[in-house]
Amino acid sequence: MPLADRPRNRQIWRLLNDAGARKGILQLLLLLALTSAAWYFWTNAVANLTARHMVSGFGFLSSPAGFDIEERLIQWDPSDTNARAILVGLINTLGTTAVCIILGSMIGLALALMRLSRNALYRFTSKALIEFFRNIPQLLVILFIYFAVLQSLPSMTHSVTIGDAVFLNVRGLYLPALALPSDPRGLYEFPLIVAFISGAALSIGKLLPRWVPKSQRFRVIRVLKNIPWQVGTLCLSTMVILVALAELTPIYPKLQGFNYVGGMRIFPEFLALATGLTITGSVYIAEIIRAGVLSVPAGQAEAARSLGLTRWQINRLVVFPQALRVIIPPLSSQYMNIAKSTTLGVAIAYADLVQIFVGTVLNHTGQEIEIMFITLCIYLAINLFISTAMNILNNKTRLVER
Repeated sequence: MPLADRPRNRQIWRLLNDAGARKGILQLLLLLALTSAAWYFWTNAVANLTARHMVSGFGFLSSPAGFDIEERLIQWDPSDTNARAILVGLINTLGTTAVCIILGSMIGLALALMRLSRNALYRFTSKALIEFFRNIPQLLVILFIYFAVLQSLPSMTHSVTIGDAVFLNVRGLYLPALALPSDPRGLYEFPLIVAFISGAALSIGKLLPRWVPKSQRFRVIRVLKNIPWQVGTLCLSTMVILVALAELTPIYPKLQGFNYVGGMRIFPEFLALATGLTITGSVYIAEIIRAGVLSVPAGQAEAARSLGLTRWQINRLVVFPQALRVIIPPLSSQYMNIAKSTTLGVAIAYADLVQIFVGTVLNHTGQEIEIMFITLCIYLAINLFISTAMNILNNKTRLVER
């Protein structure tokens, strides 16, 4: 009997000819290969750590850091743990990312509008800026701003002064700061609470459950229900800001000796990184917005113009709502690129997550594998959060098929 005609071999031959079975076998082989590779690298790392008499684990997170972090947004002491050092670096990274995304979006929108303008000077200026910064590496822009611009500023005693309140020198930008008055009874918190409750009451009607019958609602709440949530949010923000400005005490920086005391200091490393990422990110955002606007059919604007709408109304009510469906998907990718590009701050010693944790903490503890694993997971979580938020926004703006 031929080998292929045997019953058992016939079943194997039939199994190999099945497309679904072949895909399953290939996936199983790939899984075994990946598992074997991971096991090899793990055993190799354990063997190397054992040979060097190094202890693996995450116990180093609870040990004292033993170093100072000058550029921080929260309280820090050298006796704090390495886990808190991660928090300090993470907050610096998130703050830089938020600033660059917000400012980059605003500047990108302005460049896109200039590129789409009828004015030839606006179009030429916008195109020149976009083409210039799109073809230059981000790191070179950051290094140029840090070394050629900020490091060439005058010294502390010859600072560039704006209204005796803002001082710019080689050590950074000094701004007035707002501080709460020293009141042990905490009476200054009461106006802030009242402002918050008053502003929230204007938008709480939108949060009422749908199942509550209208006959059981108070008349005032029914009136609040008809107020748009944007009005409530605006009133809330305005009340909180006005009361906070009335309650907080401004503290101006003053030169004492060779340093400024009081106020708020923005370090040159942050200025260079934020400026570089904002400029380079805004040009890509401008092209994304311009492409989204151009994707809207010209007949939409012409129909709106025939109805008597102004140019501003056409863009706000017709063009941009339709362009958002094209703008948001690539814009989310650009936002994630900005978050990942904050790691370039290590080139100018900016105290972000990489500089503090991967740099200083790794040199003090020697836990390379654990530190790199934690850092990768943190950046993965940041980008997944940005992607999720943009996907939610994209689902709200997309067309719903009937």
